[in-house]
Amino acid sequence: MVFCAAAAYAQGTQDCTVRIIVSGPAGGTPDLIARLGAEKLRAGLNRSVVVENRAGGRAAVSSIQAVRAAPPDGCTLLA
Repeated sequence: MVFCAAAAYAQGTQDCTVRIIVSGPAGGTPDLIARLGAEKLRAGLNRSVVVENRAGGRAAVSSIQAVRAAPPDGCTLLA
């Protein structure tokens, strides 16, 4: 996740909210890791960072679809 954040930072000074999409429920291990990473990104990029959880039976599919549907601006990450 840190490498993706470095690539997003290198693209320029965009004014966007960084979204981290997690395929799983809130409170799980992937969610906790994403939230810890989000805190580091907030401090390093000086931008808002939002963690979105996709829970349910088809969470992995819906997470990938959400990232694919996002504009290619470097502001949406998949954890």
